[in-house]
Amino acid sequence: MSDIQRSPTRPTTPAQQHRDNVGKGNYNRYGFLSSVQKTASGKSSAQKRPRNDGHEPDNPGKIPKLDANKVFDQLKVYDTMMTMAKTTLTEVGSCASKVGSVDDGTIGTAIYKLGQVLDAIISSQEALKSTIVDMVKLNEQATSSGDNIRYIGSVPGNTSGGSGTSNQTGKQKKPAPTKEEIEKAKVKKVLREAERRIIAFDLDLGTAPIMNKTTISKNVTVDLHNRAKSGNHDWAVDSAATMVDDVLSCAQLEFLGSGTRRFHNNRDPTDARNNRMCTVPVRFDFKNKDQRIRAETAMKKICKVRTAVPYPKRMREALASLVIEGKTKAPGKFVMTKVDVENLTISAHVRGETGWVDLGLKKDISSLLVDTTGITINEEELQSQVSETIEIS
Repeated sequence: MSDIQRSPTRPTTPAQQHRDNVGKGNYNRYGFLSSVQKTASGKSSAQKRPRNDGHEPDNPGKIPKLDANKVFDQLKVYDTMMTMAKTTLTEVGSCASKVGSVDDGTIGTAIYKLGQVLDAIISSQEALKSTIVDMVKLNEQATSSGDNIRYIGSVPGNTSGGSGTSNQTGKQKKPAPTKEEIEKAKVKKVLREAERRIIAFDLDLGTAPIMNKTTISKNVTVDLHNRAKSGNHDWAVDSAATMVDDVLSCAQLEFLGSGTRRFHNNRDPTDARNNRMCTVPVRFDFKNKDQRIRAETAMKKICKVRTAVPYPKRMREALASLVIEGKTKAPGKFVMTKVDVENLTISAHVRGETGWVDLGLKKDISSLLVDTTGITINEEELQSQVSETIEIS
């Protein structure tokens, strides 16, 4: 009996097997639970666990995931070390040429051979690094793809029999936008950017030319409040002041010039403001078009400010020509323009008995060349269109 107990081939207990396997990288202490199944009644039915002969199962369990950030951080140190090794090897070669010849059979040959060995080791290390980087990238691509399945050849759900890639829902990849679509998108972007801005003219910004933007901003606030107090509107003074403050709080001010300058009305030499005040065109930037329209309406009604939307030059020329055509078709009436950014068209309207009437004049601006480098305006050119080119919201 004692001989049997001392036999090295005696069966081990599960506790002993667990202690023996602890520390091994592919050991899963909960692997036996995979044999437990649930019956139809919901109760678990454990199958008989096969006897373990001391060897690990064929399935190694979970494979550890690579942390890409950690790998790349370690490779940065690796690159530094490889660079230093290359530099040192080059210096060793230079010194070896001074000691002896490559084929002298003595120390010169030995140093040359050692240099070859080190060069081969460095090259193999660089190849190993490339392999690790490629493996990490493939791992990231596999992780980011998620449950998407790519089919090569015929696409499931595609009756055309063509080749391509698809996911489980059978959705085809969107084709790349054409050059025409890209140009239209650029035009829409510039127009939408312009429609959230207005430029105010002829503000009284003091009697002396100034270039400090903080001082100019204060003068803008003062002038708008003075206009609200003396303006012809149906709001109380306090309410009008509150609306002015509200507009200013929602806007970012930009000044179209290096500073203020003396005002002179070229169209009316008898203007009492000539050479008595200084001004500069002020651009108000709002968050969106709707906010700009509400602010512009308040400024025109309460402060009697002349404003304009800073469309690009060719856009303003197209609007001006449309106004001329509208006045020709409807003489003596005020022509207003409407810009449809989504469909890239502009149209002309006049006020009728029941509202605005479309004159049937429409221009396509999809092919309009827009200066996307920025909204550059000419003050006199834009002021001449303020009273004639107005947008209908």
